[in-house]
Amino acid sequence: MNIGENEIESWVNFPRYIINYLSTGKISRKEFFLYTWLRVTCDMYGKTYKTLGEMNFHVFNNSITDGAVYKYLLSLKNKRLLYYMVRRGSRGAYEIELDYFLKKNKEYTDIGRYYSQRSGRDEPISIEDVSAGKDSEIQRLLDIRNRVVKEKSMDYQLSNFGGTNNDK
Repeated sequence: MNIGENEIESWVNFPRYIINYLSTGKISRKEFFLYTWLRVTCDMYGKTYKTLGEMNFHVFNNSITDGAVYKYLLSLKNKRLLYYMVRRGSRGAYEIELDYFLKKNKEYTDIGRYYSQRSGRDEPISIEDVSAGKDSEIQRLLDIRNRVVKEKSMDYQLSNFGGTNNDK
């Protein structure tokens, strides 16, 4: 079969590591089905524009809620297999970019640039980050508490000394 230049656009590249992620348990079966469908429906630049309702209908046959679909999508994002911008609400289409997608110019897409910069909700927080933030917050609160206790104890000590006009 001779493949013309226009027919090549109907082909989709699919990395083998996704199958390994499924077999090792890094991604669940439902995440695999969602990721596979997103990858198959993306354009030649590794981008796709889908709503939660579309994903639910085509992948899960409306057998789960759109909220559950969002949880799978978020899980794939946290595993850095795809990227979409954080936004308010769930209505409308998500612009989803997939990693390691072979483009026309023989280069691969790289969504790592979105994860290299630390921003609040775009990147999962590590336990070390939470511990460090927790320790500094605890120390700050302890300092405030000690200062307040010291000020109150001074007020108490001063009130024990009465003047000549006090009938205590």
